[in-house]
Amino acid sequence: MKPGDKVRFTGCSEDQDKWGNQTGNPKKLVIGAIYTIRSTEEHTWHTKVFLVEEDGSFNSVCFEEVDA
Repeated sequence: MKPGDKVRFTGCSEDQDKWGNQTGNPKKLVIGAIYTIRSTEEHTWHTKVFLVEEDGSFNSVCFEEVDA
């Protein structure tokens, strides 16, 4: 996943949301909706995803890449 990529939100468990102290609110995202990656922040055990459409960071495991 890299800036400009399109991703589909697949849902996010409470544990996935808490892992890595994410700052975004996954309840604002729609399961199945497509979002655009603004930036990513890679850590040892997780990657934070920042979206163009929403503020804050989200756990990358809550998304799947899609062909745009």
